[in-house]
Amino acid sequence: MRIDQCASVADMRVFASSVDDPALKRAWNNIERQGDYFAQHSYSWFQAWARGLGCRYRPYIICVADVTGAIVGIAAFCIQRAFGMRVLQAAPVRFGDFFEVLISPSAEAPDVLEALLDHLQSFREWDIVRFDNVSESSPIYQHLTTRANYIQRQSTACLIANFQAASWTEYLGLLHNKHRRDVLRRRKVLEKSATVKVNCIRAGHEFRDAIPTIRRIYEERWADDYWPARPQAYYNCLADALEEPLSKGVARVYLIEINGDPAAYEIGFLNRGYYYDWQIAHRPKYQELSIGVLTISYITEQLVAEGCTGINFMAGVYDYKLKWAPTPEFDRLYSLFAARSGAIPQLYVRYLSKWRDSLQQSYKNMLDRPLTRPISRTILRLRAALGH
Repeated sequence: MRIDQCASVADMRVFASSVDDPALKRAWNNIERQGDYFAQHSYSWFQAWARGLGCRYRPYIICVADVTGAIVGIAAFCIQRAFGMRVLQAAPVRFGDFFEVLISPSAEAPDVLEALLDHLQSFREWDIVRFDNVSESSPIYQHLTTRANYIQRQSTACLIANFQAASWTEYLGLLHNKHRRDVLRRRKVLEKSATVKVNCIRAGHEFRDAIPTIRRIYEERWADDYWPARPQAYYNCLADALEEPLSKGVARVYLIEINGDPAAYEIGFLNRGYYYDWQIAHRPKYQELSIGVLTISYITEQLVAEGCTGINFMAGVYDYKLKWAPTPEFDRLYSLFAARSGAIPQLYVRYLSKWRDSLQQSYKNMLDRPLTRPISRTILRLRAALGH
């Protein structure tokens, strides 16, 4: 481990660590286990993506140690270049959908967070600090909003559907009449003419065996998208990242088959009674069956039977998600930015917080034209090949 700065907040030291450091791994696993953190905050999850995407991001793990030298706080960052500037970015979205600082139960959380934020203010190896997908209910968000130099914007929100029921039938009774009737009708029509099988993958080797099927479903679903198909390296990283969560029972992969033919899949996580709907895709050939709605219904039926509290549909609030929430709740996620003094870093933060979204939306509107999508995919493939 390499000490970058000695902070004086409650006699705590702040330093950077290599992701492969054995001491970091032990401390990370201990804190994660004691705190019952989300699967994407585990050491194994971060290491898998950091190792697989190392060409684009340089992992920078910030640790906070108490007076005895024990690591009591861990925050996963990466350093990357943007317009010639060094950006210290909270673990990118592909690394995890929510940012959180892991804090040992033996430490005072406010002291750990203040020591961490003081370290970020040093701008020792970076010009910009960037946080993405920080929950409004997260302790780190509460501390960031007290720092005057951080600019924030809401990036998205997560819809939470509480089941509020002891059985699938009871839960259906809480949904809107039209949606309930539509689900039951579509299931009855499908099950009358076909055999539906819901496979639940709970082991890493089973997921690796299913990768060709999952990849085919995803690529068929998004064949006309302006993003290029995901490379095999992505699926290798995903398999490595899911290995431990699957073995611990905190990750699930569902594969829906109709008459033995793969129709849809969903990848999700379990944490503190809730199921997190992370990634779902279906084959267009089954679109007329409303296979997306049916997939959620089959999975929800199993979750209610297992005693789950509800579903966190994760980023994005859409109509199809709202239909599953009798009394919807929302968790808002924010991006926050800070820059060292200087016109260019300050201008870049202004771009991230004020202009980037509107420019990206204009770009996407242009790419919605069928003729421009192949051009976009070609450009993005070239950028990926060049490591950008």
